[in-house]
Amino acid sequence: SQDAIRRDMKPMRGTGPSPRVLACKDARAEAKFVVKTVNSMIDSGDLTSASTVALIYRTNAQSRLLEEACVEHNLRYVVRGSSGTFYKRAEIQDCMSFLKIMYNPRD
Repeated sequence: SQDAIRRDMKPMRGTGPSPRVLACKDARAEAKFVVKTVNSMIDSGDLTSASTVALIYRTNAQSRLLEEACVEHNLRYVVRGSSGTFYKRAEIQDCMSFLKIMYNPRD
């Protein structure tokens, strides 16, 4: 049962920096801060390029800025979950198709 599984789970605190709370100017600044922090941890040897880091966000809309920051700062990433990367989502592709038609009706 789920209750038995939950009882067996124990929190573990590994090595590494403690969580911290900070305020960023906006969502783009937040995404850049996160990616730069991961890259600086790789540069300092706290992480290796083969290390796995999870960036967990509350809404799918947040993924776009994180993906853009990863690309901008050459940080490899994989998006997990049902919706895939921002630009592969059906509603985004629909919107892009609409904009293409508006830009060039013969396309």
